[in-house]
Amino acid sequence: MAKSRIKRGTRVYVYERENYRDDFGKVKHRKSKYLGIEETIEGITQIIPPKKCRTDIKITSSARYGDIAILYTILKKYEIISELNNIIPRRGLSVGEVLATLAINHIIDRETLNMLSKWYQDTSLEGFTKIPPEKLNSTNLGAVMGTVKKLVPEGSL
Repeated sequence: MAKSRIKRGTRVYVYERENYRDDFGKVKHRKSKYLGIEETIEGITQIIPPKKCRTDIKITSSARYGDIAILYTILKKYEIISELNNIIPRRGLSVGEVLATLAINHIIDRETLNMLSKWYQDTSLEGFTKIPPEKLNSTNLGAVMGTVKKLVPEGSL
């Protein structure tokens, strides 16, 4: 095992790495372990170990929430979603919820329609709209957009 130091700005980060040679004789590193920050205090160089992480807590999932919740709340408060549902009635996916999802996506990340389902799964929007992620495929989105285009002249909505 060898200690390696990486300088970033004014700090020096110390790692313990195992060196080995690959099939072509080049030196490679594996099993890297972070030891801490190297500091010189009163002329003595010391390695200050990192703060311990809690191992008893397991993160099972995470979802984007804050900006999604704000935008969805604004759309609900001004009744834009229910108004769209009243103007454009449709069986299946709610036009208001789908257009709200597309609008929020456009404001935040601008994912393509093909990538919308994956983006939707990484957010908390499913809890608000109650639309399962597998329903937000390009076929269903195209059908909703086709319904909107038939009933509302382009550019007036």
